[in-house]
Amino acid sequence: MGLTRRRAPMGNECGQALIEMAVALPTFFLLLFGIFAFSFALFGWCDITSDTRGAVRYASIHSNTALVPATPTTVADAVAQVLFANGSTTTVTYPNTNPTSTAVGGSSPLNTIGGTVIVSVTATYNVTMPFSNYTSFTVASSAQRTISR
Repeated sequence: MGLTRRRAPMGNECGQALIEMAVALPTFFLLLFGIFAFSFALFGWCDITSDTRGAVRYASIHSNTALVPATPTTVADAVAQVLFANGSTTTVTYPNTNPTSTAVGGSSPLNTIGGTVIVSVTATYNVTMPFSNYTSFTVASSAQRTISR
């Protein structure tokens, strides 16, 4: 007869699953929360980019000759209404325009047809993320367009 190996009883391996789970579970949660954090950042970037494009379009089609002319205040208010961020700063500038033109309907004399409007938005998004020191992040976007009507 040959030598036969004796197998250990199965009851001695009961702690193996616990050790494997203790090693694998933190890695899984780290990956999962990393995906959540990246998703929040991507959402913030998409939100602010879309809202900035919408604001610059609004400002470009509401010149000082329009029925409802755009002012920096109305553009900033429009951005604040649709933005999901808690705090935002909107800057509307009209570079390279004629500052001596007359205002129509109380609007800015700078938003004349053929001029350029630049809208810059900076917003802060709050994040509630377990096991993370990051409670908020700031995203900025800028868009430029020619005033058409």
